[in-house]
Amino acid sequence: MLLKGKNAVIYGAGGAIGGAVARTFAGAGARVFLAGRTRASLDAVADADLPIDDFTVPIAAHMRTHLLTARAAARHMLEAGSG
Repeated sequence: MLLKGKNAVIYGAGGAIGGAVARTFAGAGARVFLAGRTRASLDAVADADLPIDDFTVPIAAHMRTHLLTARAAARHMLEAGSG
């Protein structure tokens, strides 16, 4: 195990990405300490598997935002002749 004998503190562990990181570190052998805003969300991370769709939703939204922003900026740069 890659992280056996290591400790990790995961802030925001109750969210989709933080929870996935916590599970991954734990799966790699680390002793994981969870930090977050609500006990219920941390308990859910400590007790249950994260469905892949719950993990990918915020990542897909983030990537979509970058694409839309880049498109909008590119249109303005083309009209202006530079960027």
